[in-house]
Amino acid sequence: MIACKWARRVIFSTVLTGVPAGPALAEGFYCPAAQHWHLPAPPFERFELNNGLRVVVVPTQRSATLATLLMVRVGARDEPAGETGYAHLFEHLMFKGTSSLSDGGYFSAIDSVGGRANADTDFDRTEFYSETPRGSLARVLYLEGDRLKHLALTRTKIRNQVQAVLEEKRLRVENVPYVPAVVQFMMQVWKDTPYNHSIIGSQSDLRAAKVAALQDFFTTYYRPENMLLAVVGPVTAARVRALGAKYLGGIARGKAPVRRPFAFQAQALRASIEDTRAPFPLYAFVWQASATQRRQRAALELLGDVLSGNDAARLPDILKNQLGLAHVVLGIPFHLHSVYLLGAGVVPRGFAGIAEIRKIVDREVARVREKTVTDAELCRAEKMRYRDLLTRFDSNLGMARSLAEGILYEDDALRDLHLLEAMFRVRPEDLRAAARKHLTQRRLELQVQPKWSIRAAKRVLEWLPKPVSEWLEGLAM
Repeated sequence: MIACKWARRVIFSTVLTGVPAGPALAEGFYCPAAQHWHLPAPPFERFELNNGLRVVVVPTQRSATLATLLMVRVGARDEPAGETGYAHLFEHLMFKGTSSLSDGGYFSAIDSVGGRANADTDFDRTEFYSETPRGSLARVLYLEGDRLKHLALTRTKIRNQVQAVLEEKRLRVENVPYVPAVVQFMMQVWKDTPYNHSIIGSQSDLRAAKVAALQDFFTTYYRPENMLLAVVGPVTAARVRALGAKYLGGIARGKAPVRRPFAFQAQALRASIEDTRAPFPLYAFVWQASATQRRQRAALELLGDVLSGNDAARLPDILKNQLGLAHVVLGIPFHLHSVYLLGAGVVPRGFAGIAEIRKIVDREVARVREKTVTDAELCRAEKMRYRDLLTRFDSNLGMARSLAEGILYEDDALRDLHLLEAMFRVRPEDLRAAARKHLTQRRLELQVQPKWSIRAAKRVLEWLPKPVSEWLEGLAM
């Protein structure tokens, strides 16, 4: 279907065509400035190839770069026991050659036209993307079709890529301060769900991976009806349709995989985990919330932003800027489709203990629950969301990813724009209602503690008068 009609009835302007939104379209917006925030509503076309592969195309001449993204509905949550890390392992294996293309040949072919390519895996999807010059679509789709139809899995390649993944795990997870403790804690929180293991997987499962098991995983999930192709750039939908049929249409249709069920239930859990690489303690206060309706989701995301979404948000401003109790206060912008995590991670000053930090967090959460969020807080959060989406849509790849995720998860290519429209209609009382429902005593609390010598020094700093503690902390830093 062509989505140009959508642009005539929603609130946003189309920067691709330069058509401004009229004042009447902004009816119902809470923040007055929102009626002037024009966002792209790209004209796109959706269709399916004969084998069920879904395709979305945004033809635009704004850039000479062609963004091509293949998104597969498989991630860590789809891995059964004993096969953790398989989804991420294929992020590597898909670049290791086919029956007709040598190891590294994919990158060489993309590089030869001046392009770049990469991939990414999360809990719910794996994506492969490239950015190449105008006129390169045939080459890109040939390469995608070749590895989807003729991927060469061998014991040697698997062993080599397992080693690469384990080295990545050591560099990006095990040796990064705070990360191992946070991963350990969250896996405990999600222990009875499909999200009960890390994306990168366990060393034992990866080392035990066999060709037959990986081939079965690939056959199960890398099917046309479980994938989506997004193309944004100087190309026509007719050209994408013709080349897609030529290079991807021959992939055999199969039975769509059945996803493991996930029933959300908020947890209440406190834990203290030692991390010898951590230079300071870290205190995390996290609430879990679930929402399926768009307006509820909009309120939840804005509530998280008001609490800790930026340095001027409620918790960072009070803990760091006003009281000087923290070096850093970070938001937790994490969600799994309809499940959201709200809260903050606090790296405290030497004289600030967990009890003092917890008391202030509880006080501010109670204020959000009992009193309406201010207009300034809400409108600042909306403005930042507008800016973030405008930045995402400013690149062809960002637009391709947004449309692909919207279709993959909700069959709505303009999901992000629709959510932002819902945010513009959220009122302070909606945030208060969301806070009363979700910001309860049933929360997660994690203390990441550094090695014993730092803990001992911190106890001394907490005991000393604040000016002395601040002076000693300054010397140490």
